[in-house]
Amino acid sequence: MKRILLTMGLLLLTHVEANVIDECLKENKAKSCYEAGVLYSNENRMEEALKFYTKACNGGDSNSCSNLGLMYALGKGIGKNTQKAKEILSKDCNKDAKSFACTNLKYVNNGNYGTYIWMHGEKGTLTSNHQPVDMHIKACEKGSARDCMQVGFIYEVGDLAKKDTKKAIEFYNKACNLNLSMGCSNTAILYVRNQNFTKSREFFKKACDKKDGRGCFGLASIYKDGLGVKQDMQKAKKLYKKACDNGDAQSCQILPSFLNIEEYKKSCDNNEAEKCHDLAVMYDEGQGVATDKKRAEKLYKKACKKGVGVACYNLGVNYALGDGVEKNSKESIKFYTQACDKKYGAGCSNLGLEYLTGNHLKKDEKQGHNLFKKACKLNNHIGCVMLGDSYYMGTGVKKDMLKALDSYTKACDNGVAQGCSKLGIMYYYGDGVTINKKKAKGLISKACNAGDVEACKNLNLLKHEEK
Repeated sequence: MKRILLTMGLLLLTHVEANVIDECLKENKAKSCYEAGVLYSNENRMEEALKFYTKACNGGDSNSCSNLGLMYALGKGIGKNTQKAKEILSKDCNKDAKSFACTNLKYVNNGNYGTYIWMHGEKGTLTSNHQPVDMHIKACEKGSARDCMQVGFIYEVGDLAKKDTKKAIEFYNKACNLNLSMGCSNTAILYVRNQNFTKSREFFKKACDKKDGRGCFGLASIYKDGLGVKQDMQKAKKLYKKACDNGDAQSCQILPSFLNIEEYKKSCDNNEAEKCHDLAVMYDEGQGVATDKKRAEKLYKKACKKGVGVACYNLGVNYALGDGVEKNSKESIKFYTQACDKKYGAGCSNLGLEYLTGNHLKKDEKQGHNLFKKACKLNNHIGCVMLGDSYYMGTGVKKDMLKALDSYTKACDNGVAQGCSKLGIMYYYGDGVTINKKKAKGLISKACNAGDVEACKNLNLLKHEEK
């Protein structure tokens, strides 16, 4: 019988993703909660997605209610509950007969047969429960925009028919002409993929004119990045504002950087270090301004020098990856060290990993352990996983199963899937704790549902062991 081993791993959220989650939890912004739900669902971390979609739906976000209802209908991240799904979808559909919740309600009422729409940020995905393609085509020819969309999707992804981008554009265009703005947006997106920015601009404009937030977002991005047109930041700003006003959460995230860019510059010039960091992120990621990696680097360095730990950390990451700067492990380690010294936990975690692996520093497992310990105390929960690993395997410290258990528990309780998976393994084998296979499987399943690939593999291995 092969015993499953715990292995070290690293998972980090980007600065922007962390901000979205923070805005949801601290400011209770429904749009931010929706974006957080999208982040987790795109990573197949459905239990976390469920929490954020629920919060957003309760705050009045229609897309979140649509996804939440589907999760209950399909049993994604939660036990299947058709009645609950109908309640959520009916409530939102009653508010707006054109909402996607109405389509999904029809799907649920038909016994999960037909077409449903899953929203994932800028656009929705129509999915069919293997309804014959010709039925959708006939319905499209009779004027059903939703069926035109469905056929477009089938040809776009090659589901139930051979993949054919030209036909996908044809049917998305028909949906657009039947006044379904999503058809215009999807047509535009396919033209973007084909580098036909003239056509994509035309169809994003059609969608935007129909008050489709996603269409306005796409059009704004074209002007921001100068794709097939002269770059026009003022026009982009107006379009992001229109997109935000029409419910596009991503535009609402971007818009403040457009509206306050001069204020950020002025504040940074007045040595407000946090504003220098925020301005650096804008230039680093092209939020409200044209991307300028060199300017971002200077601003990160200014903020870092003034004591902003996350600025030091972002510099460390950029030097490690060669993102906008020449790849340089020495510079990366220098900035991780500064971030850690300024009590930014992710800097301690990454620095600890450098000492543990010895790839760019003299290997020092004890120092690695001490840095993971500091990271965990600073509430960097990836650091808690690493700390648990060092206690579990006796790396840089004497083996201590109880401390490993505590570290993994803290990580798991704070949403880190790897912590739940490793905690589950400890309960399964009785490492420092009484064997509890039911609890073990629950924890490993939770990690698997949250997108931890290793947890899914371990779950399958455990099933084979018990046969």
